[in-house]
Amino acid sequence: MMNSSEMKKVTPIAARYIKENLSRQTQAVILLHDLLKEEFSLLLDRRPQEVTAVELSLQELMRQIRNERLALKGLVAEARPEAERVRDILDILPPVEGLREEMEALLQEMDDVEQAGARQAEKNRQLVLGLFDQSRRTLEFMHDQIRPKVENGYSKKGMMARATNQRPSLLEGRL
Repeated sequence: MMNSSEMKKVTPIAARYIKENLSRQTQAVILLHDLLKEEFSLLLDRRPQEVTAVELSLQELMRQIRNERLALKGLVAEARPEAERVRDILDILPPVEGLREEMEALLQEMDDVEQAGARQAEKNRQLVLGLFDQSRRTLEFMHDQIRPKVENGYSKKGMMARATNQRPSLLEGRL
């Protein structure tokens, strides 16, 4: 293991790329959280077409965030191959005034917004499951209401089926 004086330092250009990547990711995570809140609002208003559009936007944004994270992982690995996170390379950043503090602030903001987004996503999930359950029960109720109470009412051919329990009746025939 190298001591701190022998450690490879992050170049100023690489540090700038890392900071820009963190900034883009932070903005993307904030947008993700806002879209999750919008989705929740649309779910409450029961506007499925708009929910679908927001859901597609969420999927695309998550794909872009994944690409940014992969790029950042490559930048971090270049700086220190054994490092897995940006926090692992903060000690080898160039001595640019405020750089380390800015990166730490971006990391903290991203973490806070990700936590809020996770809570919002859980609320959305609970609401969707509740709406699904409510719709399923409503549909079952409607089917129960239109399903003939007497199973021998009509045959498969659409004609009146003969009852298995033949009792005398006043009328018998077709309408």
